[in-house]
Amino acid sequence: MTMTTTNRSTVYQIDCEMTKKGKMFAGSKLRVCFKFGFANAAAVRAGQTGTECRGAEHQVVFIWSLTSGKQVVLVDGHEVHFSKSRRFDKFECEWEMAGGHRLSVAAHASAPLFEKKEGFRQFDLVVDGVSFWDMPKMFQLGSSKIDGEYRHVRSCPPTLGRQVSLPEECD
Repeated sequence: MTMTTTNRSTVYQIDCEMTKKGKMFAGSKLRVCFKFGFANAAAVRAGQTGTECRGAEHQVVFIWSLTSGKQVVLVDGHEVHFSKSRRFDKFECEWEMAGGHRLSVAAHASAPLFEKKEGFRQFDLVVDGVSFWDMPKMFQLGSSKIDGEYRHVRSCPPTLGRQVSLPEECD
């Protein structure tokens, strides 16, 4: 994994929380909250590492009612997408954030039933072409070990519902 640099700074992951939130049946409404940030370039240049390099941090929340078809995307508490669709298997949304950063959310209602799909992610946030699951973690910011010792560290997206076999490093 190499440091992922946008046109301005390194984008890093903070947290991802996935919950089932339906009123009557928990699995009828899915909520996914991605937290990520753009590293403080001055701190990185000054040789600081880890949390000392934290910069502007953001939250993207995706809510999908599988019953009604309503889909909402919120960025830092502001709605950037709302729709009601009868397509219940897949969702995609793309927008531009302040500062010229391109973001997109992709979601699948469920994991594949009968076949393993290499690289399948039930939910994903992409920032400037970089998947949330491929972003460096906060502790890796400013570290020269990003291409060495920490290379094996990668995020493993959780899935809701069915068990999916994960790569060995995720077990």
